[in-house]
Amino acid sequence: MMNDEIESVRLSAINSLRKISQHIQLREDQLETLLGVLEDFSGDTREAVRELLCDCVFSTRACLHAAIHALLGNLAKYPQDRSSIWRCAKFLGEKHQHLASSLVPELLSTHPFFATPEPSVDDPAYVAILILVFNATAKSPTMLAMFPDHTSWHYAYLRDSQPDLVPHLDIEKSVTELDDKKIDEEGPQNANSFFESIQMRIKCVASRSPLNAQQASKNSHSRPSTCQEH
Repeated sequence: MMNDEIESVRLSAINSLRKISQHIQLREDQLETLLGVLEDFSGDTREAVRELLCDCVFSTRACLHAAIHALLGNLAKYPQDRSSIWRCAKFLGEKHQHLASSLVPELLSTHPFFATPEPSVDDPAYVAILILVFNATAKSPTMLAMFPDHTSWHYAYLRDSQPDLVPHLDIEKSVTELDDKKIDEEGPQNANSFFESIQMRIKCVASRSPLNAQQASKNSHSRPSTCQEH
């Protein structure tokens, strides 16, 4: 019925499904049918589908992945729907934080070894992704550790410009805690290295003293000195 030629029939089918959407989990095949309606020429129908997606619960990670890519494709084809798509991304993140966490590296284009280009916050598609990720992170703060540095900066910008779509996150607090932990872990290592360096310098100075000069001369024939004068 959602693919019926008559728009009123399509809208009735979508609205009826929305009434029971909170009580079911959509499978991939069911979601595929729903996402196909996002290509509808009618703005009212597309809006109704996105409202339905806001209430839906997905059963798998693949469902969320498909929904995200469908929304981004929808945004590219119908840029005038930007506000509605961003709102839909917000609710997808809120309802599926457990599924979104495994998609964060892909969505934010992070790499464990190589630096990646910083996306632009002027890109509506990138903003849609950030809105979804930030809303998922609000219920799963452990995802903060997966954010590249520029994501934290972009959060501050979007939090100011889109407060209705971007929730409060303790990003600054998290970064401070991570820095403190790093200092605590590296502190003993740095101290040990410092004292080892001091001990080596003392040994070198002692080996150059007049009392050890004769002994050093004798030993120089058998083995090279470990200290060189500068």
